[in-house]
Amino acid sequence: MDELEATTVIRNNLGEKVRKLRKEQGLSQSNLAMMVGIARQYVIDIELGRKAASLDVLVRLSRGFDMSLPELIDGIDPEAPTMGASYAFGRIPKS
Repeated sequence: MDELEATTVIRNNLGEKVRKLRKEQGLSQSNLAMMVGIARQYVIDIELGRKAASLDVLVRLSRGFDMSLPELIDGIDPEAPTMGASYAFGRIPKS
């Protein structure tokens, strides 16, 4: 997979995850947009994979969904290993 394809897959996967989380929390696109301080159209574009979310927006979304940033982005890159939130925060289980 080339870099452009990988970027498209990541954007689409993030969009699917944002849509899923939003619906699980019973939020409309407008509600989510107001909660995190972005335009409704930007939420739509993220969910449809049309636009990449900036780091600032990712942080705001993670706060809006009451989760850590690593939890929000975990699993969106199919070529990266999923480590889970505890590993991402340096809390590696002792063996």
